[in-house]
Amino acid sequence: MKASRALRLQGMVFSGLAGLFVIASFVLPRVDSRIEISVIATLIFLLGVPHGALDTIFARRLYPIRSMREWLIFSFAYVALAMAVVALWWLLPNVFLTAFLLVSAFHFSGDPVTGTPSLLRFWYGGAIIVLPTLIHENEVAVLFGYLVPGDFAMQSATVLHWMAVPWLIGLSIAVIWNLRRNLLTGVEVIAVALLVSVTTPLMGFTLFFCAMHSVRHTIRTQKFAGERSYLWILTQAILPMVFSALIAVAIWPTFGDTLFDAAVVQLLFVALAALTVPHMWLIERIRFSGEFRDLAPLGIVQK
Repeated sequence: MKASRALRLQGMVFSGLAGLFVIASFVLPRVDSRIEISVIATLIFLLGVPHGALDTIFARRLYPIRSMREWLIFSFAYVALAMAVVALWWLLPNVFLTAFLLVSAFHFSGDPVTGTPSLLRFWYGGAIIVLPTLIHENEVAVLFGYLVPGDFAMQSATVLHWMAVPWLIGLSIAVIWNLRRNLLTGVEVIAVALLVSVTTPLMGFTLFFCAMHSVRHTIRTQKFAGERSYLWILTQAILPMVFSALIAVAIWPTFGDTLFDAAVVQLLFVALAALTVPHMWLIERIRFSGEFRDLAPLGIVQK
């Protein structure tokens, strides 16, 4: 399937799923928090993290990596960047959270297809961070409290809550202004906004991260790799995924008596933050350099 057609199909499927989850949030009872967070962590690891495990495909094009020694050097640099993020969380958790939210919003703004105006990208990327506090401010504060001191967690959630209505208005204006340019992109943005605003913060983020961000990146990676089969793409992710799983298993006992929910959130989101920085080191360079013009139709390279 051609990448452009695959992206359109993926956008429609995601929008439909988002709509179903929004409806379900009104009619179905909420499950136990331990079950919810366990399912969410599993989904993010199995369906979300693998798109980052494909970074080796981009590294081959960005750097002249041929020998085992060169791969070891690249791997060391990649892991060192990730560990620096973990150290930042350990030493300066407030700085970590602020930076993580800003970097995530910027990174997610690359999801929409090429031709999407920068202003709409801005509102879209920030919506994933800001809009969950629209009606779930306290729950977001609790989640933040697993990562940073309680006072700063509450303050951060409150600031985002104050921003939520203006952000929703700005996003709505940008969507309406650009509907004639690309109707499907408008539908996708609306679906993301409804999903992260209405459903629980973790559930909304999980569906967005797995069904929009990760799948879209994988489709683009398949195009970038010369339209290799998705089975080949999967094989490229296996070793990094196994390595990530082994690290997670090794780290888990260190949480000791930490509450289950707090331990899972810490492991999950600190790991995502740690992997996002080296991931962006590769992806954002491609996105803005214009070096790979063959990716322009897919929205990775912006003019």
